[in-house]
Amino acid sequence: MKLNQTQLYKSIFFSLLVGLSGLYSAESFSQSVEFSKKTIPDKATFKKAKEALAEGDDYYGDDFLANFDSALKYFQIAQEINPDNAELNMKIGRSFLDLPSGATHMKALPYFQKALELDPQTEPIIYFYIGKAYHYNSEWTKAIAEYMKFVEKLDPEKNSSEIERVNKKIRECRNGKELSESPIDAKFENMGSWMNSAYREHSPIIASNESVMFFTARKPNTTGGEKDMDALYFEDIYVTYNRKGGWSAPRNVGSPINTFEHDATVSLSADGLQMIIAREGDLYLSEFKSAQWTEPKPFPETINDDGTEETAASFADDGKTLYFVSDRSPSIGGRDIWISKKDALGNWGVAENMGGTINTKYDENGVFMHPDGSTLFFSSEGHNSIGGTDIFKSIYTEDGWSAPTNLGVPLNTPYDEQCIVVSADYRNGYYSSKGKDTFGDHDIYKVTFKNVDEPLIMAVDYSPTSLFSAGVKKVEVEGDTDYALLMGSVKDFDNKSPLDAKIVIKNRRDNSIVKEINNNPTTGEFLVALPLDNSYEVTVRAKGYLYFSEDYVGFGRDDKEVYNLEAKIKKIIENQTLVLKKVFFKRASAEMVGISYDELDKLVQVLKDNPGIEIEISGHTDNIGNPAKLIRLSRQRMESVRNYLANRGISKRRLAGKGYGGMHPIADNTDPEKRALNRRVEFKVLKVK
Repeated sequence: MKLNQTQLYKSIFFSLLVGLSGLYSAESFSQSVEFSKKTIPDKATFKKAKEALAEGDDYYGDDFLANFDSALKYFQIAQEINPDNAELNMKIGRSFLDLPSGATHMKALPYFQKALELDPQTEPIIYFYIGKAYHYNSEWTKAIAEYMKFVEKLDPEKNSSEIERVNKKIRECRNGKELSESPIDAKFENMGSWMNSAYREHSPIIASNESVMFFTARKPNTTGGEKDMDALYFEDIYVTYNRKGGWSAPRNVGSPINTFEHDATVSLSADGLQMIIAREGDLYLSEFKSAQWTEPKPFPETINDDGTEETAASFADDGKTLYFVSDRSPSIGGRDIWISKKDALGNWGVAENMGGTINTKYDENGVFMHPDGSTLFFSSEGHNSIGGTDIFKSIYTEDGWSAPTNLGVPLNTPYDEQCIVVSADYRNGYYSSKGKDTFGDHDIYKVTFKNVDEPLIMAVDYSPTSLFSAGVKKVEVEGDTDYALLMGSVKDFDNKSPLDAKIVIKNRRDNSIVKEINNNPTTGEFLVALPLDNSYEVTVRAKGYLYFSEDYVGFGRDDKEVYNLEAKIKKIIENQTLVLKKVFFKRASAEMVGISYDELDKLVQVLKDNPGIEIEISGHTDNIGNPAKLIRLSRQRMESVRNYLANRGISKRRLAGKGYGGMHPIADNTDPEKRALNRRVEFKVLKVK
């Protein structure tokens, strides 16, 4: 049986308490007022007190599955009858301390203090609890003092592991004290009661343009309405949409994403079209197709290893690298971050541990790779954490991963901060925390970073076509490579309706594929971050349509931070004609130059994607020269194209051809520059089956 983080934490300190039993004499609490017939002479009142204590102890006693909320209700009944019992005061303090909401934790302190007043010889573990209460309240110096009191009462030989755990708490307080001296310049907001509730909300995931957010919650309307053994409702996934700067009311996404078991958000691709979810310790992938999510499919055994638990994951910007969290062996700590890469056949390779720069002997979780392709965010109990899990970032450079940086105070607190996702422009982040201002358990928070190039520009509409229209600077990334954004839309040429398309981006210098992405078929929009100072060819394809191509030379060299591409594609219909703009021949020859083959490969792909069409390839020249020779040259050039297509697997029965010489000009032959447009190859759709 796998333990979640809360259960594991409880288990550790239950072991600590058991290890301490017998170290101290039974005279603890001896100075406090006992619950006895002597101190409570009224029989009915005494019976009420004893029954309340018994009920409270039933919920309190099993440290692994303790229900402190229920225990507290009964303990408070007994407290009203006898407020001066040291043991009861300590149990009430412990219950407040371990309730899900951070808002309750400081209520514990007066009860611990009273327990010590009633019995100075009470169990030494109380100093740990007092230290923890101060720790939660970021009173670092007071927390250290109480933790040290507890350590002083432990036997170094018998309790070495317990001492190390408390010393870690002391180190966290020292880290917190140091980081608090230089808080980060950012605005922090609880996302509000419309999203957060008395139940647990966590693990937000967003499309990089912030148009949609999915998150996990444990609410009464969970699919099936069942509770887990920890008395919390099963996890379900919810969705909210960003409508002109405001978020819509969340709704349960339903089937096939949610089931009667636990279903939790893990990652969303930058374009919002692929979602990774977690089910019972394994990772699953669902894709958004035809305006709905597909049935989630489990990742292969190279990712979901047998007998292990995978809890978090994130695609790299190219979609071919997966960063994920697993407790598999050999690990550096408990849960580590691992990497798996796709091979040429699309199979996920054997996972590799990211190593000691990122992973620690404690747990790592909540991994997120930013769309810039080089900034990794993750949660960790190690490094210079200030308590619970903190959020860190590391930058990939030519020297490898940089030492992780704590994102600082007040983003990180002594509570658990996890699962941050950051928008493509670095302006906003969303994460979950169990802070002091939650509505109950973990809540989802928004952070607005104020030190990104210049003061924030508030957009009135977060749709991809206007998100960056106010002139946000390009993202400056530590290391060798900077990025700018290419955003666009794919639409039908005639009716302007959105199309379901694939966008292929090639580096023009070596013709290598940089990225292959799908757009959002509902809106037609896409967003991708590309390294600066490269030259790219962007090709857009949609089934049943011709292709669209655009070149970007020196991408970002002109200091533009965002490039907009509106691809309007013509539907494949009979008599539709398309000029092959990049098919070139040597002077007075039918021999094509190298760049022509890339253009023809796009036509090959259209013909393969649409096997029911037949085309006519036509060669054209200008009108300078002997007409008969021009006709012959245009036929030879047509045959060069036709043969190339046939050699790429296209049946010649689908490829009619004709040379027209200079009979069909599309530009003025008297103008030398315009005349060049007449020297071309076209194809026309003859038949669509």
